[in-house]
Amino acid sequence: MVMGMLLDLVVWFISLDLVSSKSSSSSSSSSSSSSLPLSSNVKLDETFPYDPSLLYNRHEPTIPSEYLLQFQSDGVLSNQTFASYSGDLKEMHEMTWCYWFYIHYHHSTMSLASYCAPNKNCSRTDEEPKCSNIQYHLENKNREEFRVEFSISEVKTKSLKAKVVPKRWNHHCLTYESKTGKVTMFSSGEEQSHAILVDKSAAIHPVFPGEGILFLGQEQERLCGGFDDYDSLSADISEFQIWNKILPAHTIAKLARCDSFEQGNALSWENSSSKWSLSNVTTRKRPKLRSDFCRSFKSDMFLVVFPERRTVEMASSVCKVHGGKLPVPLNIHHNRQMATLGKSFEPVCSQEGKDNVNQPYMWLGIEDPLGSGTWRSKINQTVIEYDNWDKNEGSEGDTCARMQGNGYWRDTVCKKSVNHCVMCHISNPQQLFTLRGLCDESQFDRGYFLANGQVQDQDTTRMRPIYEGYFTHIHWRITNRTHFRDSSGFWEISSRVHNTNEQSYWARTNATSQIGYPVGRHPWLIIDHKCDLFTPTLLNLTLSRCSEQEFTCNDGLCVPSHQRCDLVQNCEDFSDELGCDTVIIPSTYLQNPPTDPRHMDQPVHVSLRINILNIDKIDTVNMMFALTMEVNVEWRDHRLKYKNLREGLGQNQLSSEEIERIWQPSVAFTNAKIGQLEIKDLGIMVRREANPLPFSHQSPVEDKIYLGTENSLVISRKYYAEYGCTFDLRSFPFDDQQCTMNFTMESAKASYVALNITEHAITYQGEILLLEFFIKDIFAHGRPLLTESGRSMVSVFIQFHRELGNMVNTYFQTFLLCLMAYLTLYINLADFGNRFMGALTSLLVLASLLASIEENLPKTSYFKKIDVWFMSYIIFIFVIIVFHICVDFCTGQRDEMFDNTNLMVRQTKRSAIHLNNWGKVVFPIVLIVFTILYFVLSLI
Repeated sequence: MVMGMLLDLVVWFISLDLVSSKSSSSSSSSSSSSSLPLSSNVKLDETFPYDPSLLYNRHEPTIPSEYLLQFQSDGVLSNQTFASYSGDLKEMHEMTWCYWFYIHYHHSTMSLASYCAPNKNCSRTDEEPKCSNIQYHLENKNREEFRVEFSISEVKTKSLKAKVVPKRWNHHCLTYESKTGKVTMFSSGEEQSHAILVDKSAAIHPVFPGEGILFLGQEQERLCGGFDDYDSLSADISEFQIWNKILPAHTIAKLARCDSFEQGNALSWENSSSKWSLSNVTTRKRPKLRSDFCRSFKSDMFLVVFPERRTVEMASSVCKVHGGKLPVPLNIHHNRQMATLGKSFEPVCSQEGKDNVNQPYMWLGIEDPLGSGTWRSKINQTVIEYDNWDKNEGSEGDTCARMQGNGYWRDTVCKKSVNHCVMCHISNPQQLFTLRGLCDESQFDRGYFLANGQVQDQDTTRMRPIYEGYFTHIHWRITNRTHFRDSSGFWEISSRVHNTNEQSYWARTNATSQIGYPVGRHPWLIIDHKCDLFTPTLLNLTLSRCSEQEFTCNDGLCVPSHQRCDLVQNCEDFSDELGCDTVIIPSTYLQNPPTDPRHMDQPVHVSLRINILNIDKIDTVNMMFALTMEVNVEWRDHRLKYKNLREGLGQNQLSSEEIERIWQPSVAFTNAKIGQLEIKDLGIMVRREANPLPFSHQSPVEDKIYLGTENSLVISRKYYAEYGCTFDLRSFPFDDQQCTMNFTMESAKASYVALNITEHAITYQGEILLLEFFIKDIFAHGRPLLTESGRSMVSVFIQFHRELGNMVNTYFQTFLLCLMAYLTLYINLADFGNRFMGALTSLLVLASLLASIEENLPKTSYFKKIDVWFMSYIIFIFVIIVFHICVDFCTGQRDEMFDNTNLMVRQTKRSAIHLNNWGKVVFPIVLIVFTILYFVLSLI
């Protein structure tokens, strides 16, 4: 159904084009038979010699002193529009040229003045004429800076630059000194650029010759001829002055500020009014013309009338879309300006009003929402200071206001049934509307300026505003020529140079926004040979006043570009949340590794970023550890482009449809325990790492485009994984353990896809101090390894250092038990039972403590340092027990042999005491020495 509608639209436009072609051809034939102005009957002979009578027998009107010459005000290129000067110009070694000009339509080359010598009568001479020219070249359609080509006697410079403000009067001056050859360009009284003229053939600086002929608006390719349509001028010129000296910079500044209107001593604008011969050039006398040059534009409002009757709400929308607002006169000058403009639209905006008088009505930008008689601006709600109410108007009751054609104001109710024409105050007179969606080579302009429509001979079909470009314009084209309000038609972009049916490019649309104008984003039927559109093709184009930092809603409103696709509906038509795909996938895309065609021998590099969130478990007995981590797999795909990327990684998420269409690497956790891997997919995102591409007018949507070669795709997943780890417990509990996590690229062999990781790509967010260990270090292997299957593998190492806090109690307990065994040496020698049982109890407790510790350790074939500690202390206590037995044995024998001899009893006790005292000294020394050596050797 949609395709059928599009085909109907194409057929309608083509048939319409054929009808208009017939009508235009008939109209052109009729117009050619009508009489032309006397000054336009002469056509230049392109052959040499040129007949001077053709030039000087034409009509020479009486020109007032304060005047302008208007060239091609309709913008149609012609080689028959020029003004020639019949006065005398002498040879000059120094000179200054100054002039005011107002460009109507820009051409790629605009010839302002051309002077050829030494023949002022356009007759054949034996001497080859040499020409001096001033030409402006528009090198970029979107710039106000022009390249100025200036030449004297065929010696030229192309390096001058000058600023030209569109739709404004511009003042330029050129100074030249033959002694140095220096040319200086002034714009608005300020020096813009300079250059040196040198005749390379003679190695001298040229001199401006006398006895020549001066043309304005054309370039003389040869004496008085060789004019080219595409080098002509569409502008108003006034105050064209020439001095045979170099004016000081401060004098030029005074001329640009209108502080002075000094006349040239070589060519005076005032005194040369009778010496201009005109061909298709209009002379216009304007009151206070000179004051217009430097008139403060802040004192005037730039007003545009939209001659359709609308409600006040719709009127505000029309103005807002065009960068304006409903006008609020601040003084009587503004009020008169509005009334004068509104009066010119009387044929379509006239309504019966007060006292049954028909006159145009225009909405005002004021309101009284409370009906209290206090009127405020709609924009900032400030109370107005100036008003011009009609009799018995503006009092309490009504809430909206309008202006009559006579300039008086009337109040009215703000109802949908009340409709008036719309006048908008455009705050920026230089508001540029850009056309987006065509190729760079397109013949259409990129920039357009809004201008009022016109009423010509009561023809109301041309009253809609037009969008004027440098080479093309956007205008409303009527299909049935009835009254304005009853007419139907379409918006058309066409050349100002050629008839629509003769040109190789045009665009038409009848799809407009709610306000009925082409601003915003709409489908256009286009022919543009430069863009390879040879048949009518339907394309979306955007006509927008929005800047490069803004997004154009479909209805033409502007929102900041950062609000594009932010999940908040900022456009009134919600178009800022449409077309929010992140990835631009070409139609030729294949789900293969994105090998760079310029470097086929190099693999695709896939980077691994690991963020360990927590070490969940370290099991020494089962020799394993478990952790939770986020693993980001990053790569770049040169085949892709991305739209509107944001700073945060999580804000650039790909949709499931996009994920299914792109290639993505697969990474395996090689040494993780099977069945112990849990995955939470966080999606695929784009990491913004570079600036977007420069703003392009080729796309109708102001999306910021990022290259796939500069920004990475990221697969982000959260894992819970368990890994086996071979613990070396020889140094337990002073041990350091190192565990390994291996990651292998499964998507392709290392020659196609290489997996790599860097030190800074590993982060740890968990607690450093764990239950038994603390994290000593986490690092990666410096270079990727190759598996047996030729795939790329990287290893991440985690180093644990055992925390001694849990073992301090164990060491302290064993030390106390050993100390208790030692203290049995201080029990009475005769009390063998307590001495023996005390030491034996310490031994038994120590043995049970060792058994409990061994339960929490894997069985190993080697001794651990904790085993050395316990075995040493067990042996130590065992020696004490043996020592007790020996002491008791010796003491018991003596008593039996010499129990009746008091002397022998005393000797036995003395020997036992001596032996026991020896034990009291030796045992602690041995214990202390061992303990010190143990800890020193263990901690080294």
